[in-house]
Amino acid sequence: MKKLILGLLAILCTLEINAMQSDKDDQFRNPALIEMPNTTWRDDKSGDWLLGIYPEGVVYDCQFWNYVEGAQKKDNELAISNGKKQILINVGVKKNGKRKFVIDGKKYSCSVFTGNLPDYPKRDKELDFADNGYKVDTATIIGWVRHSPSNDKNVHAYYDQFLSGLVAPKREIHLIVRPDSIGRFQIKLPIFNSTTCSLDNPYQFRMPVEPGETYYMVYDFQNVQRIFMGKKSRIMNELASNWFTPKELFGVYDLIAQKKTNANLLPEQLESARKCAMERLDSLKKSKPLLSNRFFKFHRMGIHGVEATFIRMAREAGIAGRPYYEAPMQDLIMTKILPSFEKPYTLWDKDGKSIFDFFHYLRRKANVSEVLTQINADEDFRTLVMSADAFHTAVNRLDSLPADLLRQYREQIKNPMLLHDLEMYNNKRIKISRKVKEFVPKSDSIDFKGMTDGEEIVKKMIAPYKGRMVFVDFWGATCGVSINELSEMKKLARQYSKDDPVFLFLAFNTGIKEWKVRILDYGLTKDNMIHHLLPKKEGTYVRKAYKTLSKLPNFLVFDSDGKCVVNTFSFPAMKASVKDLLSKAH
Repeated sequence: MKKLILGLLAILCTLEINAMQSDKDDQFRNPALIEMPNTTWRDDKSGDWLLGIYPEGVVYDCQFWNYVEGAQKKDNELAISNGKKQILINVGVKKNGKRKFVIDGKKYSCSVFTGNLPDYPKRDKELDFADNGYKVDTATIIGWVRHSPSNDKNVHAYYDQFLSGLVAPKREIHLIVRPDSIGRFQIKLPIFNSTTCSLDNPYQFRMPVEPGETYYMVYDFQNVQRIFMGKKSRIMNELASNWFTPKELFGVYDLIAQKKTNANLLPEQLESARKCAMERLDSLKKSKPLLSNRFFKFHRMGIHGVEATFIRMAREAGIAGRPYYEAPMQDLIMTKILPSFEKPYTLWDKDGKSIFDFFHYLRRKANVSEVLTQINADEDFRTLVMSADAFHTAVNRLDSLPADLLRQYREQIKNPMLLHDLEMYNNKRIKISRKVKEFVPKSDSIDFKGMTDGEEIVKKMIAPYKGRMVFVDFWGATCGVSINELSEMKKLARQYSKDDPVFLFLAFNTGIKEWKVRILDYGLTKDNMIHHLLPKKEGTYVRKAYKTLSKLPNFLVFDSDGKCVVNTFSFPAMKASVKDLLSKAH
């Protein structure tokens, strides 16, 4: 009879989890373990997520562990392995909703929880975000997306670099990885001090990541659960369970979008909305005093970041002045926004565009250095802003920096790495300037005369390369993003060199000098890299044919038969599509 009961319990367990494989069923046949699959446990002492037990395996110590069949010493044990080490989990009897665990010899008292992690029982010992003095480092996110409803199985991490071009080749960093068959993934983020990034699949979650840290995340759509593990993961769990949205500021955004405000009214509306949002945040702090200092700092910065973004959008729409901010908005930026920045400043990366926008459109003859002095900026902030300004100036000039300007940057940029990078970039500009006059980009001799069909023009360009895959990149001098993506195309050329592809670069609305400078700047001079500077008329035909009149960059991919198999504005999407196409072909 006992064997019959145990057998029935095992069957019921298998039906409940609906994903258990036969070689893992043996782990849970003992009555002490029958309720374990699909349970998550927190350490009662620390409040951290300690253990996740799933049909597919176990999450512990920021790692995924597989079950080891037949290695248990006792009936109430689970044997697990991470591929390098094998350990035992001893499961105690459930009492008052708690269990005692002994994991690899360490004793824990744990409580089961569902949904996101409950609030922590003690104050956080970490009072602030890590500040490494602004050095290039890495943060790692190891994750597991379970039961994702999205057809797109990729995980996307993205963020803005405060210092585009210096610590990273472009402002917007996009990293896409494809999870394994059960949804596990790993992303290594190149960061410059603590940074804010966003994750998508298909949810969106903004999170701070700190240099040198590793975070383990499980996002379970079926159990409606987003939980983090790791020594610096407390704030992630607090954000997941207590996300704060500055809805008052989004109300002002509606006014901007509908053009129901103006440059005189907007500063007061923004200030009032920000004040209300801060008061609500203070109320949350009073009602939940154990939420960490970092939680509230992150949201304070988020409130200011949202406000900064909306101010930039208002300027672009002509509501706050165009192109320069009008006096009321100048006052708000100088007295409220810029002085509100908190260290480490790179946590503002998600709104780096807005910060940079302030300094360049504050007033017609705004001097960045003078503005920094007026707001009493410290050395770190001055260095970061001046470095960004230096790189922006150098890029726009398409030439080396004038001696007097370079001297000013040398005096005010106190970070040796940033100053070194700027000097290297400036020296590169000097070398390129010497080459430009005599440089002739590799280009096919194609006569477009009389052609008005943009699709036929492109087909004529790729005709000589039938039998080879052809990547086409639409870019132009008026689009900074498309220029930045040129460096990614060079990486792609290296990645797929064995497949012998052709890279066709089509430049629109670009002067001859800039066309040559960009090609040399990004090293797009290999034999399989073909360049065309399209005249305005033919360029319009081509962009119209591929529906890119309103936006750059755009990417096309033609297969070996000359068929267009990819047409997208997104470089990561194009790259992922090519990877799929080639894997199927092979």
